Amino acid sequence: MLLNSNIVKQLLLFFTPLITGLSVAASPSLAATLAFSRGTLFINNYSQNPDVAKTSVDTDSLTNAKHGSVDAFADAEAIFSDEPLFSFNTYLSKSSGTGKIYRGNAKSQAGIVEEFLTPL
Repeated sequence: MLLNSNIVKQLLLFFTPLITGLSVAASPSLAATLAFSRGTLFINNYSQNPDVAKTSVDTDSLTNAKHGSVDAFADAEAIFSDEPLFSFNTYLSKSSGTGKIYRGNAKSQAGIVEEFLTPL
């Protein structure tokens, strides 16, 4: 016995969003979150050596969870090399958590300052 195709189509149109919504829905009070940021810089083939080169890195992380769990990770690296001549810096900040009440902050900063003195 074959079902009428119009009835089958109408049933599928009705139940598909309902089933999808039920399977994907998550309670906002128990949802998990993730924040991620990464950056990388590499410079080489300078035409001349810098007279002054400075590197700096700064990382900071803070976590607080009352009803849940939270992780925060911060990493930074800055390198200047004069043989072979290149500059490289990278940073990574990541925070994730689950539960009802949580907070995670991760901050990373990497910097390179090079000064080139050129004759007039």
